Amino acid sequence: MRVFERSTLALQRVLVGPNGVEVYAARDGDALQLVVHVPEHPATDADVAELYELDAQARDLAARCNPAVGLAVKSSIERTVLGGSVLRQLTGYDDSRLMVTQETTPDAGARLVANTDQQAAIDFVSNRLPRTDKRAEAAVLQSLVTVLCRRQMILRRVRRDIRLTGWLRLWLYVHVPLSIALLGALSAHILVTFVYW
Repeated sequence: MRVFERSTLALQRVLVGPNGVEVYAARDGDALQLVVHVPEHPATDADVAELYELDAQARDLAARCNPAVGLAVKSSIERTVLGGSVLRQLTGYDDSRLMVTQETTPDAGARLVANTDQQAAIDFVSNRLPRTDKRAEAAVLQSLVTVLCRRQMILRRVRRDIRLTGWLRLWLYVHVPLSIALLGALSAHILVTFVYW
């Protein structure tokens, strides 16, 4: 209820003009942040560059592990899906896949499983961690889990940015022509009112 009251107060002050905005920002700056929320860190080219760097680190670490872990990590990187169709961009749907093998019967072949939000890859490597016999491999697996979690966070940020950008573009495709049409109707209304008044 308090957020609603602050939003109403903000609207009232904004309607009185630029001085109202200045007074509101100076007096209730914390409430202004509730009304106008700017994302803390929009996805940038730096995020994509860091994603490539993390991919290289993950491949390097996975190469020093069990072949099943190496296959899972490599396939999760190669089968990560970003963007896609308009509907997938707007919904943020993640169709990433992961190739895993049964460690007890490696000759049985590999199978594809869903890797939504990269969680399956993280779980696969994390489940391998307590079953390792070598301390060196355990340290590498721990580093690999850290890299995969960081990669998951960056992918979430990039997907969110793609989704919000898609919704903004869709809104602009609807809003701009509608606004132009309404301005035209308003101009025609004013003109007709003066002509026939």
